Amino acid sequence: MIKVETLKSCQLIVKSYGKLPAGDFCYSTDTRSLVEGNGFLAIVGENFDGHNFIGKALELGASVVFFNSSKYLEIESHINQYPDRYFVECKDTISFIQELASHHLKWWRGLNPSAPVVAITGSNGKTTTKDMVTHLLNGIFGESVVSTEKNFNNHLGVPYTLLNICADTKAVVLEMGTNHPGELKVLCDIAQPSCGIITNIGMSHLEFFKNEEDVFKEKRVVFDSVMSASKNQGVFVVDGSDQHLKTLPAGKNVIFLCEGENLELNVKNAVLNVNALELNIENEHLTGAHNYFNLSAALSLCLALYPDEIENFKSGSKSFVPGRNRSSWVEHLGLKVFLDAYNANPSSMKASIKGFHQEIISDGYQDDQALYILGDMNELGPSSAKFHREMGQFASEQGVKNAIFVGKFAADYQKSFTGKSYLFEKISELSFKELSGILNGIKIVFVKGSRSLQLESFLDITP
Repeated sequence: MIKVETLKSCQLIVKSYGKLPAGDFCYSTDTRSLVEGNGFLAIVGENFDGHNFIGKALELGASVVFFNSSKYLEIESHINQYPDRYFVECKDTISFIQELASHHLKWWRGLNPSAPVVAITGSNGKTTTKDMVTHLLNGIFGESVVSTEKNFNNHLGVPYTLLNICADTKAVVLEMGTNHPGELKVLCDIAQPSCGIITNIGMSHLEFFKNEEDVFKEKRVVFDSVMSASKNQGVFVVDGSDQHLKTLPAGKNVIFLCEGENLELNVKNAVLNVNALELNIENEHLTGAHNYFNLSAALSLCLALYPDEIENFKSGSKSFVPGRNRSSWVEHLGLKVFLDAYNANPSSMKASIKGFHQEIISDGYQDDQALYILGDMNELGPSSAKFHREMGQFASEQGVKNAIFVGKFAADYQKSFTGKSYLFEKISELSFKELSGILNGIKIVFVKGSRSLQLESFLDITP
C-alpha cells in the first residue's frame, strides 16, 4: 500500500504530472498482477525493463505510474494521452521504492513505537527461521504480522514487504539476504530492525565473498544495526557455537545459543534453557538438528520479546510445518521423499545430509534403502569443483550408498563418492523407466540442490 501523504515526503521524486489520486492505493511491478486503480512501478532489472510495459499498465487502468527520469522521452506520449492519470518521475525507481518504504515504516512506528521489526539473516536457514518466527508470532497476533513472502529478501523484497505494513500491524519479520558485500547495510538502513537472529556463518556466496570471515563481516552488519539503534538493548539471538558469531559482544538481551550449555540438540527434539526456563521442543514435521536449532532460535527470540506468551509459543513450536521444498516430507511413487531443494551450499548440504541420515537410521531404515539426489551448489566461485568433490566424500562418510548427482558438477561429486551413483546434467533427463530401475529396493529419498536445478521436478516423473 502506498500512502499519498508518505509519497509527498519522498526526496527522490523529480517531478509529477497529472491528477494525484484522492486516497491511498496499492501498486504492482508486474502487469500480470495489476488491477484497475493500482499504481504501476517500472523497475529495471537484469533481464527486463518495466518501462516497456507502461502502456499495458495504463490500458489495464493503472492510476499512477512511477518511472525513471532517463525514460522521460519514452513516457511523454503516455503523459499526454492520459491526463487523468498521475505520473511520477523519479531519479531511480529502485532507490525511490526503498526511500518510500523507509518513510512508510516511520509512519507505522509512530503509531506502534514498541512493535518489533525482526531481521533474520545467516548463511543457512534464513527462510525457515523467518517462517518459524512468523508462525510463533501469528499465534498471538493472528494476521497482524507482516512477514517476508517466500525468500524475497533483497534490495526490492525488503521494501516490498515493508509497504505491506498497515496501521493494525503488530510485528514485522524480515528475511535479509546478500550475495555481495555491502548489501545488508542497504537493507538495514531501510528497515532499521529492532531485534534479530543470525542463524550461522557458512560457506555461501563464495563467488563474491572470499572466505567465511568476509561472510561474517557482512552478516554482523545486522547485529551492529540493531545494537546501534537500541543502544545495546535490542534482543538478538546467535549461534554461540559458531566460531565467528561467538566473538560478537555480549549485551543485556543478546542470547548465545550453545549446544552443551543452554541447548541440547537431538534427532527428534531439542531441550532449550532460556530465561530460567527449560523447554522440551518437539515437532513431528522437522528433520535434523539444524532445524531444531532454528526453531530454538525462533523460540528464544519470541520468548524474550513476549515472555508472558510462553504457552502460545509452546503450542506454536509443535505445530510449525516447513514450507514446500524446504525440509519437507512428501509421498511419491510409494516412497517417503525428503525435499530440501530450495537452496544449497556446503554448510547447508552437510547439515541436511547428516540430519536426514540420523533420522532414517533412528527410524529403522538401512543405508542401502535410501537414495540421495544431490544437485549443484551454486555461487562457490573458483573452488566449486573442490567443494563438490569434498561433498561426495562427506556423503560416503555419512553412509550414503546410492546417489543421483545432477548438474555441471555431477562428475565432481562422483569422483570422491564410493557408493553406486548416476550422473545427469538436468533432472529432466531422468526417465521414469530409468528411475524405476534406480529405485529398486529404495524406500526413502533425499533431495537437495541449488534452486536453479529445480530438483523438485523429480516428483513429476511418473509413468
